[in-house]
Amino acid sequence: MDGTSLRQDRPSIPLVVAAAVSTGAGVVHIGAAAGHDSDPVLVWLFGTCAAAQIAWAALAIVRPRPLVLGAGIALNGGAFACWALTRTVGLFGPLA
Repeated sequence: MDGTSLRQDRPSIPLVVAAAVSTGAGVVHIGAAAGHDSDPVLVWLFGTCAAAQIAWAALAIVRPRPLVLGAGIALNGGAFACWALTRTVGLFGPLA
């Protein structure tokens, strides 16, 4: 067995970093859900986001396919965009 076959089986460093950051964001969202326990909608929103981010991180390491990677960009980019909107414009819709 040569060293190149082992290297191809391991996820790349940028992918591991992205998965770690997504997991960290998921943990932050778990904390946010616990901090908003008086509002069931926010608990559900933060909990769902946390579950999706942590699940994506695991899936990305196990199956680093282009579709999975694109889903991670959309998921985490969307979470960041929502966060940025709530910090600049404020809450909107039924949560306002």
